[in-house]
Amino acid sequence: MIANDSRLREGKVLIQGAYYFDDVPIGTKDLSSAERVEGNSAANARTIVASAAGIIYRSRDHTAVSGSSGNGDGSVVSHSGNILIWDGRLDNRTALELSLGREHLKSNGDFSLLLAAYERWGSDFLFHVVGDFALALWDHRLKTVLLARDPFGTHPLFYHTNQNRVVWSSEISVLLSLTDINLLVCDEYVAGHLASVPEPELTPYEGVYAVPPGSFVAITNRRFRKERFWRLNPNNKIRHSTDSDYEEHFRHLFREAVRCRMQVGGPVFSELSGGIDSTSIVSMADQILLDNTSPASKLETVLFVYDVSQPSDETEFIRSVEEKRGRPGHHILESEFPLLVSLSPESILIPTPSVCFAQGNMQQEKILKDNGSRVLLSGYGGDDVLWSQAAALPDLGDLFRQLSFLELHRRIKAWAKASRSSYFELLWSGALWPLLPRSFQSRCWPTPRLGDWFDSDFARRMNLHDRILGPPDVFGFSLSSSRKHSSRILYATAAVSCDPKLGKSSIEVSYPFLHRPLVEFCVAIPIEQMLRPGETRSLLRRAMRNLLPHKVLYRTDKRGPTSALHHALAREWTRLKELFVDARVCARGYLAPRALIDGLTRAKHGFNPAPLLTRVISLEIWLRSLELRCQYREPSQLSVNFWARA
Repeated sequence: MIANDSRLREGKVLIQGAYYFDDVPIGTKDLSSAERVEGNSAANARTIVASAAGIIYRSRDHTAVSGSSGNGDGSVVSHSGNILIWDGRLDNRTALELSLGREHLKSNGDFSLLLAAYERWGSDFLFHVVGDFALALWDHRLKTVLLARDPFGTHPLFYHTNQNRVVWSSEISVLLSLTDINLLVCDEYVAGHLASVPEPELTPYEGVYAVPPGSFVAITNRRFRKERFWRLNPNNKIRHSTDSDYEEHFRHLFREAVRCRMQVGGPVFSELSGGIDSTSIVSMADQILLDNTSPASKLETVLFVYDVSQPSDETEFIRSVEEKRGRPGHHILESEFPLLVSLSPESILIPTPSVCFAQGNMQQEKILKDNGSRVLLSGYGGDDVLWSQAAALPDLGDLFRQLSFLELHRRIKAWAKASRSSYFELLWSGALWPLLPRSFQSRCWPTPRLGDWFDSDFARRMNLHDRILGPPDVFGFSLSSSRKHSSRILYATAAVSCDPKLGKSSIEVSYPFLHRPLVEFCVAIPIEQMLRPGETRSLLRRAMRNLLPHKVLYRTDKRGPTSALHHALAREWTRLKELFVDARVCARGYLAPRALIDGLTRAKHGFNPAPLLTRVISLEIWLRSLELRCQYREPSQLSVNFWARA
């Protein structure tokens, strides 16, 4: 167990910088307007200029910019002139100190330790770093900028380049204020957004990119190198002799995943939906506080309550958690903060389904700020890391591939009994279908999943049938269950990495189920430990049986906001119909006009999938927002300095 790796964190750091090619010197005047960025003062901004590179870093919440390093301004510049700006949390400090040698033990801070790691291993040092982070590093000798993000993209980092320079920022609004960026729509991003999730390295704007999760971008003059530094290892296998050994191993990693995210002063908040993932985080966090292994003062819960739409209401499960904890959480009621109300195009910078939940999200952030909290724990990712869908049946394809037909027969019978499905249906969907080539699956995928909303030419050009299958495995797994598991983890990564809340707010949203050692463990163990006939998340349930309320531990259903969205659509129907008059999503050739209205009408009556509905609505609002921003984007209204807002 690593007991003291996570130092007390003092707040989010926002990163900005510029690097001019051909050794053109950069002046401080090029960076002088950083303090104009919303929510920050000049007192919180630091500027470092080195030859052709300039970097700005500043605190979101008016604390020391040096964050966990405790080493002041000098902590970001090495003796050799290398510069590191880091926004994140280092979880394996002790292991790094031991690897680097005695001279770095008890070093002055995370910054100096990480710079020492870079100077020892070069860009390979990123593989040795465990934690959530984004960073910018200037190598003085190589005249190279290195931009990197953690494996799951929990901290944003964007960049834009032209023939003269590259600029980067952890706030996309900063890059969008540049005078030489044409705000053109990236159709590849739109296709990913509508079908499943966008590719993590894309943004909705042509020419503005995100550093891919688990990767770095190295820029030397005009040469760009993009490389993945972290990969799931198909050859890594973890095998224990008993179920209890797996449970103990998981419990240790999960506890560490929650504990290292609670290394802050003051209260920590956690989302609570009544599901097993969020309840497990809350229960483990309570245990950590009881054991006095976190500096946090207390744990509070914040939750959305669908008191109007009963099929979406999780109150009975939430109540069981609150009764076990002995105190209520902060309830955000659907009746007070309704869905689809704050649909204003003025300020949306990225199309995301969360736009449809804008009022509730703003209230959530207000609750945290009013209570002096900066950290929000989220259960997102648990579905994908721990196998929530019993219908996936991933082990059947493995058994067929391994020619274990007798065991396959036994497993199909067990699944058929648990799911009340036919034997031959499970044989086809679980054992045979996963083994077919992805290209064949995409051509034969049932069209109702795509619906009739999309323009046929756009669907063909963007290969939407393939995109809707989700991200393909990029790590080279051989078993169908492992490929599916890899795809689901990549899906969660893409969804997290493109969430605009990550960079917009001073609140740090943190995901314990996307803790690198925990994810690597779950991928390396047998699938039967996580998914058994009639029991999803088997390992999580067994490992947490003594901490979870009985009602949550043994629940078999999974509710969501689908009913609430359909109810909100019916309530806001008149206003939404006006929104889609002369719809931008149709004018740009993404959706077929008649099919769009028919689809919205069916959704109003509860017959169309909520995820597609929220994606379409958020895209329409974003396109209108883009029009408004382009309308006022005249040179005379922009600062001559590229860090100023438009």
